[in-house]
Amino acid sequence: MAAAGGESPPSSPDSDDMIVTRDMINEMMGKAFSYPVWNPGDLTSEEIADRAKDGTINTSAQVTPASYHPTHGLTPLVRAMRKGETLVEEVLAVPECDPNARNQDGNTALTCAAEHFPEFFENLCRHPKINPNLTDNEGWSALQICVKFQPEHVASLIEAGKKAALPLNVELGSTSDGITPLIWAIANTDVSIDTVEALLKGGANPNNKRSTDGLTPLLAAITMKVDCIPLLFKYGVQPEAPDLEKALLSGHADTAIPKLFESEGFDPGIAVTVNITPNEGTTFLMAVIHLYPKLAEKLVKEDGRLSAECVNKGSKEGITPLMLAAIGGRMSVMKALCALGANVNSAMCGGANDTMSLLHLAAKEFPAQAVSALLDLKSTSGPWDLELRMAGGRTPLHVAAAAGQKETLQVLLKAGADAAATDADGKTYEQLFPTTVGE
Repeated sequence: MAAAGGESPPSSPDSDDMIVTRDMINEMMGKAFSYPVWNPGDLTSEEIADRAKDGTINTSAQVTPASYHPTHGLTPLVRAMRKGETLVEEVLAVPECDPNARNQDGNTALTCAAEHFPEFFENLCRHPKINPNLTDNEGWSALQICVKFQPEHVASLIEAGKKAALPLNVELGSTSDGITPLIWAIANTDVSIDTVEALLKGGANPNNKRSTDGLTPLLAAITMKVDCIPLLFKYGVQPEAPDLEKALLSGHADTAIPKLFESEGFDPGIAVTVNITPNEGTTFLMAVIHLYPKLAEKLVKEDGRLSAECVNKGSKEGITPLMLAAIGGRMSVMKALCALGANVNSAMCGGANDTMSLLHLAAKEFPAQAVSALLDLKSTSGPWDLELRMAGGRTPLHVAAAAGQKETLQVLLKAGADAAATDADGKTYEQLFPTTVGE
């Protein structure tokens, strides 16, 4: 609507009328011309164009035409993006065009596109001068901004960035807090797993930590987005003990642990520093058995990838998952482990002169009913060795006799233990406890 006197009212600084025209851009960028920085709102777009034409904006306080736009602090290229693809192409074609020019917030055309105009990724990244890795005043790169504001367009930015003369750096962390685009994507529930995979496909390192506190992508997934855990293993994450301990000891165990077990490449036999045995060291599988026996039973039964090597990997002192389950009375877990090839005759407590099998331990410490239940277990690795020797050449029968376990002696003899076997001193079990049998 025309104002009094037939003149149109001045355009609002925030209206689309303020967007520069094609003629204005040609005038501003096609000439060796510069203008000073002034307060926003001093001039309208039309006034800027007029002064550019008559040369009255040419003063000693200079800003190049590709830099700040005096009205909004937007570069002509960013203003052109608001107008459409044709105008953007014309601006980019001007020899003086600097696609890396910043506004007062440090934003370039690409960082603005990452927040508002993803349709221009290709146009911008094709420019020979583009640097897709510049950050704004807060230290955020175009990729990080895209992950935050338009995560569904991350894949297209990465693809466009591959074509840039200076390739897009998908590992570039924020200069303010060191967070990488991948960690940001995982740690924010609004960002989909598809965006996370786009970053990993684009070359994001799943082992790259946040520089400020060492936060890893895996730990972010364990605590924020467990569905990303298998994806990280798919792309080569190397789990660290502190991350796995977080999965074990935090409130995320019921969701994070199953995701770890289902991840291709995850080894439940990996060592962790959670000591849950009297001896030093343990494995992730053992920690799960000790802390979450019902979950362990379910996982061991359902995980077809668990190898015999994994289920037999024990602590530094030789305590195996089977032994730990037996000590805790977890019979269902023991059955599941035996079905996967748990070695019922493995030795613990280390050293050639001081070894003890699970059956030796049971003969000494367990009630006869528990020993009988043990012997009923059938492992795919082989049968129980009733004549296995420990320190001093003693069999489980000798150990039971020396401990005064009368009922256990009967269980072992019924199972086929050799009553005539002698220890290193030439003694039979009866000589260690001669009044046991027949009382």
